[in-house]
Amino acid sequence: MITLPTLVLPNAPLRERLKRVQRLELFYDDLNSTSWHMSRCEISDLDIPELINIVSEDLLDCDPSRFDELQTLPEPDRNEVDWYDNYLLATPSDEWIASIVATRALIELKTEDAIPLFVELLFENWRFPRLSVGIEAERFFAPLGEMAIEPLCEAFELSAPEEDEGRRNVVAALGFIGEKHTDVQAKIAARIVNWLNKHNQQNKNSNSEIVCVLLDFKAKHNVESIRAAFNADCIDTDVVCWDEILAEFH
Repeated sequence: MITLPTLVLPNAPLRERLKRVQRLELFYDDLNSTSWHMSRCEISDLDIPELINIVSEDLLDCDPSRFDELQTLPEPDRNEVDWYDNYLLATPSDEWIASIVATRALIELKTEDAIPLFVELLFENWRFPRLSVGIEAERFFAPLGEMAIEPLCEAFELSAPEEDEGRRNVVAALGFIGEKHTDVQAKIAARIVNWLNKHNQQNKNSNSEIVCVLLDFKAKHNVESIRAAFNADCIDTDVVCWDEILAEFH
């Protein structure tokens, strides 16, 4: 009896594979199911370039008018379209499934090649808050550790003061890195304190995030810089107040 070789069929195009994930399986800011989705879609390291392309095409290079449905987070009351079992679905339509799954797959794959993409997502998140891509993108950098610090810092320093939301996202990402890699906390703190010391009142969001990160790092030696920032009225006291600083650093 002759045994014929097994034919190995090539994977379907990536976008076709991503359609195997259903909208009701994707929840807002939920990365726990990513491995399962990747397995179903047969995603591997070989797909990294195309995953990057899909996210870029769908979220960065498309017609901005497509984002109109993504500006407002829906309320849960009697909302069976956007909410399922008290969890917010990650997308209001099937149109965004590919970009969500691709983004989460890149986070799971922890690839350095995607750093420029995720830096840009941090600054463009204001276009599509409904997708939760921004807060997920912040966590992409933590596993990469020190190699991600300089690209993030350069992005902050090359951005304009009016890009405060993007700057805030950068600081949050640096905070996630420091939380996971405590040995680089001093390096991160030195950089972000320099930004805080500029006392830019256009940057209340990012300045407040800097203070929160310094609190998380227990960077008590930076208390005078924090005090000066409060005195310069460049901190949002609805986010963090001076009493919290005194209590934490007492």
